[in-house]
Amino acid sequence: AYLRHVLDITRDSFKCRIKEVYITVPVKQKHVYEQMLGILSEMLSVEIKVTLDESTAVLYSFISKMREKNRLKDGESYKALIMDCGGGTTDLSACKFKVHAKGDIQTYIMGNSYKNGNTDFGGNNITYRIMQLLKLKIVSKLLGLEKDLGSEVIDELSGDPYRYIDEESVESFYEGLQKAYESVEEILPTAFKNFETYGKEGYYRVRNNYFFL
Repeated sequence: AYLRHVLDITRDSFKCRIKEVYITVPVKQKHVYEQMLGILSEMLSVEIKVTLDESTAVLYSFISKMREKNRLKDGESYKALIMDCGGGTTDLSACKFKVHAKGDIQTYIMGNSYKNGNTDFGGNNITYRIMQLLKLKIVSKLLGLEKDLGSEVIDELSGDPYRYIDEESVESFYEGLQKAYESVEEILPTAFKNFETYGKEGYYRVRNNYFFL
């Protein structure tokens, strides 16, 4: 009903016939959405296409604005760094696209990569890493430590993270942070999945710790 309402308003506002609708969805749930939207497509008599996620949508918008300003040149490559602030994660994606013009038709070849070397959309979970550091800082205060545990982890990170990650791996780069994060679990528990058998009260206390941070 909601999608039908949006389509009706769009038709009335722009006095046009809608043939295709593009909807952005999370990568891991793409197939689920394709099945669900396939049913809606038949009901609404409109072709509904699923594109990957918010980062893809932002890149399309970026290209569209450059076209409007006539800033796209045939055969030239362009770059865009996209920050996607979502529910629980903040993802960075480095996207590239190239323009090929043939008459009045322009074709765009797009590719994407990540600053952490991962070429699949999904990002590097900056928000999660910030949460881990925040937990270490809080524990440092609770224990009255002279040196901040979070600062120690940062000091031990490679000075050239991009090269390190390309040569090693994302997991290796964050290994010190992950170990430090897990080592203070008894003081400030956040791994709520480990508490699923401890009863509702214990489970929700730990879960609240995680989401509060």
